[in-house]
Amino acid sequence: MINNNNICVFDLETLGTDIKVDEVTQIACVMIDPRTLKVIPNSQFSSLIRPIDTMSGTPSQIEQKWFKARNAMNITGQKRDELEKAPLPEHVWKAFAAHVKRYNSGGTGPTARPIPSGHNIINFDLPLVERYCKKYKMVGEDGRPKIFNPRTTLDTLHICFMWFENMVEPERLSMDILRDYFGISKEGGHEAENDVAVAAELIIRFLKVYRRYAPKVGFKGSFKSKLAENVI
Repeated sequence: MINNNNICVFDLETLGTDIKVDEVTQIACVMIDPRTLKVIPNSQFSSLIRPIDTMSGTPSQIEQKWFKARNAMNITGQKRDELEKAPLPEHVWKAFAAHVKRYNSGGTGPTARPIPSGHNIINFDLPLVERYCKKYKMVGEDGRPKIFNPRTTLDTLHICFMWFENMVEPERLSMDILRDYFGISKEGGHEAENDVAVAAELIIRFLKVYRRYAPKVGFKGSFKSKLAENVI
């Protein structure tokens, strides 16, 4: 097979870690050309998102909600006054979906959409995408979001597990630990645009490694042998 789907590396920042209730405050993405493995020029998208639920209620309730979100905001570096002035979430999500759609590989079916990619997106970002798409009626008849390719996902957390699961280092697979391991600066960490750039570089590097070595590994027909483990 030859993949011709663009790869959408994206990241969300939130006011907490509960994907069922905490609000998304920033979304960013960039596109990778699947054949050249280079970032597509001018394919970046980034926007802050106004946390409308956090800003609703009595003055006392609102202050409590912002107080609860303080730890997350300390990590992301986001400021309350910036978020209060940010675009409404419905507008941002629709703009994001329209941006991603521009990079469909051709055709009208779901598999023509860009492949979602990022770090820990299977367990965190993609469920949030589904939640917001359902909220703003951006789903198909199957109830699934109409943004990404539903067949394939490239999650650097899972890729790194496959690569490092028999090695002492890195000790964990959080992005902060991986930044240290790979020698990537932590400056700007937990800011969506920066995290997207890092994840995109990781995806590109891993895909280059796979493309270089996969043809040299004798997978084809290997299970016809009595010793399938001799594939390598």
